[in-house]
Amino acid sequence: MGREHARAQATLEGLKKAKAGEELLIPIGQGTFIFGKLTDADAAMVSLGSDVTQKVSMKEALERVEERLKETEEAMEGYMKSLNQMKNQYANLKDKAELAIQEARAKGATAAQP
Repeated sequence: MGREHARAQATLEGLKKAKAGEELLIPIGQGTFIFGKLTDADAAMVSLGSDVTQKVSMKEALERVEERLKETEEAMEGYMKSLNQMKNQYANLKDKAELAIQEARAKGATAAQP
C-alpha cells in the first residue's frame, strides 16, 4: 500500500507541471501506462471508499495522498515494533525452554545413577 501511495504522490507532483490539453502517459499499475490528454490540470478524483469518488483540487489530492502515506508509514513502524517485541519474547521463551530441558536431563541422569 505504501508503494501505491508513493507512486500516486510522484504522479501528482509530476502533474503540477502539466497543462490542460497536454498528452500524457498515465500509470495504471504494474509498469503499465495508457495515453491520455489532461482536461483539467487543477483537479483530481479521489476515492472516498465503496466505489465513491470526489473531485478535489490537485493540492487537496496531494495532501490526502501524503496523509495516507504518513499513516501507512506510522502503521508500518508500529508493526515493526510489535514484531521486534514478539521476537524478543520468543528468544526469552526459547532460552527458558532450553534451560528447563537441560535441567530435566541433568535430573534424569542423576536419578538413573545407582
